[in-house]
Amino acid sequence: MTARPAPLPNSTDYAGYAEWKAWDAGSFMAPSPAERSYYANELRGHRIAGKPVLELGFGNGGFLAWAKDQGAVVHGTELQPDLAARGAAAGVVVEPEDIAALLPAARARFALVAAFDVFEHLDIAALPGLLATTAELLEDGGLLVARYPNGQSPFGRVHQHGDMTHRTVLSADIMRQLVAGLPFDPVHLGNPARPAGGVEQARRLIHRTIEIALQRLYGHDTPLAPNSVAILRRRARSTAHPYIQTQDRRV
Repeated sequence: MTARPAPLPNSTDYAGYAEWKAWDAGSFMAPSPAERSYYANELRGHRIAGKPVLELGFGNGGFLAWAKDQGAVVHGTELQPDLAARGAAAGVVVEPEDIAALLPAARARFALVAAFDVFEHLDIAALPGLLATTAELLEDGGLLVARYPNGQSPFGRVHQHGDMTHRTVLSADIMRQLVAGLPFDPVHLGNPARPAGGVEQARRLIHRTIEIALQRLYGHDTPLAPNSVAILRRRARSTAHPYIQTQDRRV
């Protein structure tokens, strides 16, 4: 019988990973203009100035750099020691890899928890508990934003199978299953936002035209972008937990 992988990875699983990704000290917390535009579009309307935000697996620090520029107090987890050290030197409050250790002291503390390209690295057995803990860490109305390869799209295979550390295939529908019964209301489950302007605007129009044609041809409305994004709002603690409904996709 083949043993199942451990639910949570460890730093030895990522030997040489930063080198493979070309994450060097000079590029740390230095997102490109397109990355900055993407983060701004994905989180438009959600104010984080003066508030604590937490990124799970902050990697090369691009998102935290953007959030810091918005006035947020940036916290993060990172299992690669060299990257964690870079984060601490750059003013990131580096938290324990197991965020359950933050409870109960940090209950309802964070305005935003981000997980960009992280959940696919975990065994699916770890995700229900991680999502439940995240809900406890978020303030009422706080957001969880998670991006992962789109397991319901043939184009998602490019990302999913381009990294040997990926363990779990996810999609908007699987995320909907995972958060059922948790105190989250979906804001968006589907295609990610696009950086604004220029070539990206043209690509978005072409992609959307092809997506609509394929959806009509096959009779379903599954998002087909290579990545999928879940944006979930933490329900007020005084309210009941209604059944989570399917949300409209972002056009």
